[in-house]
Amino acid sequence: MSGVRRGIGNRASFALFANDFYAQLGVSRSASESDIKSGFRKMARKWHPDVNGTPEAKDEFQKINRAYEVLSDPSMRQRYDQFGEAGVDTSAAGSGYGGAGMEVDLGDIFDSFFGGGGGGQQRGQGRQRQRGPVAGDDLRFDLEVDFQTAVFGGEEKVRIRHLEKCETCTGTGVKPGSQVRTCGTCGGTGVVMAVTRTPLGNFQTQQTCTSCRGTGQTVDEYCGTCSGQGLVQKTKQVKISIPAGVEDGNKLRVRGEGDAGPKG
Repeated sequence: MSGVRRGIGNRASFALFANDFYAQLGVSRSASESDIKSGFRKMARKWHPDVNGTPEAKDEFQKINRAYEVLSDPSMRQRYDQFGEAGVDTSAAGSGYGGAGMEVDLGDIFDSFFGGGGGGQQRGQGRQRQRGPVAGDDLRFDLEVDFQTAVFGGEEKVRIRHLEKCETCTGTGVKPGSQVRTCGTCGGTGVVMAVTRTPLGNFQTQQTCTSCRGTGQTVDEYCGTCSGQGLVQKTKQVKISIPAGVEDGNKLRVRGEGDAGPKG
């Protein structure tokens, strides 16, 4: 077999692989970047499940996206030409949609999961409340795009409403100039022990300290802008890049646009 590879050359030998990415895009192995993009568009029009109702359309469309992902990236294309599919880690792309590194989870966006004043009740349910920055919630929403954008990619603008750090108190929840002290009730732990008497004996349970709302600290006066939460709701416009070849059910992740977390 090694003699065959030497005789026909590296490039030609990969025609033996089950998935010939060049053939899937209808281009030659010497195709330019422009040829590859043009081939992808042509095949995407033909096999997109929204247009082609045949049973094999979805599978073919996935293969086309996988081929384009590899051949449109110069370094991945070079590895594919040299080693075939074994040289490119296309499995990391999940179902084969979209480009490298696209997790596709329109995470971090939309309608508020945060009720406003409910944050204090759940604080301090551990042995001691975490006082450093805490990651906020992801926000999710559905986005509809037209056929042109689904096939060739594009950009969409959406308006979201999410929690941002309060500018008045810089997220601390404390009115500027107000004193912060260690809570005298819980000693700074954010929790207090409650004793319950039963016929079987006394039982101790941990409860959130009501004096400091589980923070372990008390302040003279909370911030009036955010009512001591350190967060305020704001509306903003976000740009979302839609990769070529998306389908119904795909998810996109937009980092940094979810709710801000407490002290985050």
